[in-house]
Amino acid sequence: MKKIISIVLVLMTLAGLMIPVLSGAEGAEKTRWINSPDGKNVNIYATANGRIMYTLECGAEVQVQSSVSTPGGWSYITEKNHSNGGFVLNRFLARREPDAYEITESDSHFTAVPPYNAVVLASGEKGSKNAGLYVSPNRNSASIRTLETGDVLQVIAVGSIWNRVMDRRTGKVGYVAAEHIKRLK
Repeated sequence: MKKIISIVLVLMTLAGLMIPVLSGAEGAEKTRWINSPDGKNVNIYATANGRIMYTLECGAEVQVQSSVSTPGGWSYITEKNHSNGGFVLNRFLARREPDAYEITESDSHFTAVPPYNAVVLASGEKGSKNAGLYVSPNRNSASIRTLETGDVLQVIAVGSIWNRVMDRRTGKVGYVAAEHIKRLK
């Protein structure tokens, strides 16, 4: 009888210890999004600074597993299309889902074209709030200048969201959202 009571007490003690562990696991995931300032894929590692397991594109939704111990500057993440979780540098994690203009297009997304002239559309057209000429194809990058309706730019490469252009007014090369310009005939 003493053995049975001892076993029951041990099981109850273990169950009591597991309740905080299990309740702590709830909410241990935080949704984040991959975002790289240069638009390149982000490496996911087997261990912090370990071997690369796979890469994720900018905009990929991931779950940060805060229950996994990580060194400073790193997070352990899982992603729906990969069976294995991995480590990623915190600087590549965004707290909110970036919109298309906040995800930097990589150079490989741009195709050089024979240069042609395009005019800047009125600010606010097609639901956009402002037209800007940026250093990188990302509206959070440094601005070269705010564009005005009717400004003429020379398109030199096209991407899926951004165009690489030469500003005819300043001679500077930068990026403008494709929806803000219209090809001149």
